[in-house]
Amino acid sequence: MTRPDRETIHAALRAKGYTLFESPRGYDLNIVAVRSSEPEPGTFDDWLTVNWRAGEGWQGLAFPVTTDPGRHWLDHPVHPAGTAVLIPGQYRSSHRIAKHKGRYDALCQRPGRALPVWRNGMRHEDGYGLNLHRAAASGTTARVGRWSAGCTVFANAEDFALFMGVCRIAARLWGNAFTYTLLEVGDLS
Repeated sequence: MTRPDRETIHAALRAKGYTLFESPRGYDLNIVAVRSSEPEPGTFDDWLTVNWRAGEGWQGLAFPVTTDPGRHWLDHPVHPAGTAVLIPGQYRSSHRIAKHKGRYDALCQRPGRALPVWRNGMRHEDGYGLNLHRAAASGTTARVGRWSAGCTVFANAEDFALFMGVCRIAARLWGNAFTYTLLEVGDLS
């Protein structure tokens, strides 16, 4: 999948009736991931984009990620019903800056806010701990491995650090609540 551009992402948000954050005040973030049409477990084959208005113009970044669990967790699920795969949608104020597994700042799912997931092809309303975080602490990770049990995971640690820097600025301006949107590549046409 090629890197999606801002205009295409915004058109998809509008077509789905999702909120597009457009405050000219700045750093009103649109955090949107796009899942590949043929996801391959274990690969960073998806994209995460973050766009915001800056006065009359727009700023934006895009990063390779996975929005799918790694092969390890698909083969060895922790949950008895199977490993969680987030269902595409827009999840308003679903995430905040907090410690991922108590170790480092990431965008973590807000406590008490379950998200809808697929588990072995069945819909469940019990998705917890679906964070946006990095794989290794430095460099670029080639395979997902055990890094994702349903989270959105950045392949490159420096990309993740840049993303979190933008999120910290947004939190100072707008508060520590972030909307996360997951699209499928088919939504971009």
